[in-house]
Amino acid sequence: MTHYSTMLKEETDISHTDTDLPPLTAIINRVQSLRHSRIALAVFFGLTAVAVIAEPFGTDGQLSVGLRIFFWSFLIGVSIVCGAVFDEISYRLVRPLVAWRAALVASVLMTLIFAPFVYLWSRAMAVLGGTLDPQMPSIALNVLVPTLTVYSVIHVVRPHLRAPEAAAAAPEEEPLPRLFDRLEVSQATVYRLSANDHLTDVATDRGLEQIRMRFADAVGEMAPMPGCHVHRSHWVPLDAVDAVQRRGGKLLVKLVNGDELPVSRTYRPRLEEARPDLF
Repeated sequence: MTHYSTMLKEETDISHTDTDLPPLTAIINRVQSLRHSRIALAVFFGLTAVAVIAEPFGTDGQLSVGLRIFFWSFLIGVSIVCGAVFDEISYRLVRPLVAWRAALVASVLMTLIFAPFVYLWSRAMAVLGGTLDPQMPSIALNVLVPTLTVYSVIHVVRPHLRAPEAAAAAPEEEPLPRLFDRLEVSQATVYRLSANDHLTDVATDRGLEQIRMRFADAVGEMAPMPGCHVHRSHWVPLDAVDAVQRRGGKLLVKLVNGDELPVSRTYRPRLEEARPDLF
């Protein structure tokens, strides 16, 4: 059994739920990944353009065009970074990992820390020539509501709306994998299996469960669900893979629940064959 703990050390797993990774390292990795995220860049430029034109939240007529661009681009950039940081922190604070709890914790952190920053930043605009008169309660509400909405969509709603072809093609009468009988909720959606010494971690839409079972045996009990290894320590259902991305020279798969797992050179061909649409 010791070879399972050895292979866990072969490559660094930077998934949200990897508690072995130092918290600061996980947060830094998460922030650095924003530089390569097309979604993050699209959100930054899109929201900045909309805010500069629409002048929301009482900023209409209070700032010149130049100050508006400076004010909103900086504010939105900081909000994206803070959002990623608090999202990562929420995954580490909430145990067992439950989607709605993670969304709530991240939203509260964002409001408690980011709202005062917005207030101070708005005050600073007065020094630069603006006439903003920010009110803390209003700012806190304007941060909490959109943040809670976004985190809820990301963590709670989005995973259930994903309907990949692999899942749609499965016959309705096909029996559930035997492993489901070992889970607390047999109808849960499984996102990944990960080796954890003598245990196997099972990430589902209901949280993270640990079962006392060899990793290889657990993978065997996932039949007939379509899936493949992406690493010696990780197995994923094909319909749980949302995207493939590269970071720091390493190839990663991003799952529909937000987890990120390393793809080793040994198992990459299998993933390419099973999901060619990702490459």
